[in-house]
Amino acid sequence: MQPKASPETISTRRRRLIKRRFLLTALTALPFAGAQGLAQRRVLVCFPRSPLPADAAFIRSVTASLVEFLRRSASTVSSALTLSETPERLVELARSSRADVIIGVGAPTLAILQAARLPVPLLAAAAPIVPGAGLSGLSTIAEPSAQLAVLARFAPAAKRVFVVHQPSDGWLIEIARRAAASRGMSLIALSATNGRDAAVDYLNTVRSMNSRTDALWLTSQPGVLTTELVQAIVEQAWNASALVYSSALEHVTQGVLFGTYPDPRRVAERVARMALAGSNGVQLDSQPNTAVNVRTATHLVSRLDMSLLAGFTIRFGER
Repeated sequence: MQPKASPETISTRRRRLIKRRFLLTALTALPFAGAQGLAQRRVLVCFPRSPLPADAAFIRSVTASLVEFLRRSASTVSSALTLSETPERLVELARSSRADVIIGVGAPTLAILQAARLPVPLLAAAAPIVPGAGLSGLSTIAEPSAQLAVLARFAPAAKRVFVVHQPSDGWLIEIARRAAASRGMSLIALSATNGRDAAVDYLNTVRSMNSRTDALWLTSQPGVLTTELVQAIVEQAWNASALVYSSALEHVTQGVLFGTYPDPRRVAERVARMALAGSNGVQLDSQPNTAVNVRTATHLVSRLDMSLLAGFTIRFGER
């Protein structure tokens, strides 16, 4: 028979147990305390009062999703801007909101915010920002590796990707070159300084492509890739059974095999995370939505396996 524990021993054990429980509770609460720290950040979301009609749905969706995501973890203020806002008014808005970071939605909004030289960091959302332009945020430009992953589904034997680009897009071409090399492919880039040279290069490239091993990538160049030029490229590619993909959704409606475009909710979530984490730098869209032209796919791929079309957000040309 064991001797009974003394009151002092019981008291000591209780203190140790309470101390152990307190430490466990404190350690468990640390991540939550960190979340509370993030919640103290104040984020000002600036968006256009009257966005351009072509961008309106995307801009409004990104704005609404940003506010939704941020309100879970931060104090959020939103403000609709016009293109006539003065720098003085924008600086006062930044100060009165006591914002730690400002998110500008859309290229026109970002232009007036950047010109105002605001006293707080500025993040970009829903705009095709590029490195070296003085802005941080998530670009609507798709990560080339994401596009090459889709290309591999349709053309696993592809070895070369051709692209005609403006000299200012050299940074993107280098990223694409590395992404292609990681897949055992080569990127053949042709630099064109004007629209006329670009058109000649595009059409000559399609004529010289090997339909079994080559593909043509159309980057987003609104001033160069006109409706007429894209139509000419598509017609030549159709006759040669050549594969063409694009960084622009509208090209898929014209007959390009597939294209990428940004998902508004994913854009908003990633920019919100950047704002809360205090991140800077330019990030490309690594998870874009994809659209496919089923008519073109059927033409290029004999006995098309419909499983190839799984995962595409939009399908054009379906009967």
